[in-house]
Amino acid sequence: MNFLLKFLKNVMSFNGLSLGRIKTSIIFVLMFITLVNVMFTALYQTTSAEELVVLPNHMGRINALGYYVVYGEIENRGSSAASNIIITVTFFDASGNVIGEKIGSPFLDVLPAGAKSPFELYLSTAAASKVSSYKFDVKYTTTNPKPEKLKILSSKTQIYIDQKLSISGEIENTGDSKADIVKVAVACYDEAGRVITATETYIYEIGPHEKTNYEVVVEEWWLTKNIRSYSLYVESLEYAMIPSSYDHAPVSEISSSTSVSSQPSPTSLTTSSLTTSGSYASPALVEPSLVGVAFLTILCLSFLFYIMIKRRPSM
Repeated sequence: MNFLLKFLKNVMSFNGLSLGRIKTSIIFVLMFITLVNVMFTALYQTTSAEELVVLPNHMGRINALGYYVVYGEIENRGSSAASNIIITVTFFDASGNVIGEKIGSPFLDVLPAGAKSPFELYLSTAAASKVSSYKFDVKYTTTNPKPEKLKILSSKTQIYIDQKLSISGEIENTGDSKADIVKVAVACYDEAGRVITATETYIYEIGPHEKTNYEVVVEEWWLTKNIRSYSLYVESLEYAMIPSSYDHAPVSEISSSTSVSSQPSPTSLTTSSLTTSGSYASPALVEPSLVGVAFLTILCLSFLFYIMIKRRPSM
């Protein structure tokens, strides 16, 4: 410490700075570095890598347009709600070379603790036919959970004459305010429990303590005979879903003895392998505080102003 003081005194002596001012400068700099470290730790702290995970029931296949589509579900295993969820899928060929990347989000915008949401990501380039494996990377921020006020009252399935699967029922808004832009999403599973497709529909609004009907139609009619069960998810701008019993609910109209090969299909229902086993998860970034950012900015400006004043030659 004494060596540092002596060195700084020699370097800064041309400005006539006293040893006392040098000590003050050092203390101020150390305080500044400590505060910056604390601020960045608070703004960008990471959480456990196991808080938001892609479940192992995901599935990759070529769709009717020739795209390689990955369907799956992501689950929040943490204690806080998650938002700004970004799922990145990196695609590899048989030799392990990266041939594409797709970035997207799950159907639900805010994922409460313990909740799940389906997702759909696809590779639309010419390399889609060369996909041999893929891996996930997930990033998100923590947030306050939405009140759980949307209740699924009923659900039923039926197959239309064009073989499209319809899932319909009734939803109630149990909140005291209207629910705007209500999203109803569904994940469909095959006999092995894999997510083979997922889709969503919207309801403009549901008034406070009102009920309304919904219907979600799986447009990929050639997949109908593969679907054995489904899960429903509901969210509005204001509210989250009250946990329901419609998680892996059976599709009663489809017999488990139905032969999948008897239905002509323009898709290849092949499951892509993973580069490693298990679910993928990445650290989360805690949402930065605007107050903290403003404080850090003011602190930096104050430090620069202090240095300019102290280094200015006396008149």
